[in-house]
Amino acid sequence: MAKRVIEIAAAAVLLAVLGGAAFAQADAIAARQAFMKSLNGKMGAVRNFATDAEGAKAAAASLNNGFKAFGGQFPAGSDAAAGKTRAKAEIWSDAAGFKAANEKAVAATAALVAATNSGDAAAVTAALGGVTGTCAGCHGAYRGPPVP
Repeated sequence: MAKRVIEIAAAAVLLAVLGGAAFAQADAIAARQAFMKSLNGKMGAVRNFATDAEGAKAAAASLNNGFKAFGGQFPAGSDAAAGKTRAKAEIWSDAAGFKAANEKAVAATAALVAATNSGDAAAVTAALGGVTGTCAGCHGAYRGPPVP
C-alpha cells in the first residue's frame, strides 16, 4: 500500500512538472504571436510620422524593445508540437542563424528609433524600409505557412 501511494505521488509530481512545462511553452507561443500581431499597428504609427511624430517615436521604441525580447521567446519545446505556431524547426536547428536574424531586427529598429528622434521624415522612411526588409528575411527562413 505504501509503495502504491509513493508511485501515485511520484506520478502526480511528474504530471505537474510536465504540465507546467507545456503551459510555459504555450505562454511563449502566445507571447511571440501577440508581439507579431502588434507589429502592423506599430509600423502604421511610424508611417504616420508626418502627422504624429510623438506617436511614431513611441512606436519605434516599442518595436526596438519588442525585438530585444523576441529572440528569448523561443525556448526549446515551444515548436509546433507544443501548440499552434508558424515557427519553423529551423529556429532551433539553426539557432545561430535565427539569433543573427533577430539581431538584425534589433539593429534595424534601433536605426528607426534614431530616425524618428532626428525629425527627418526621409530618414524615417528609409529606416522603416530597413525594418521591413529584416522582417521579410527572417520570415522567409524561419516562419512557416499559416496553421489551420
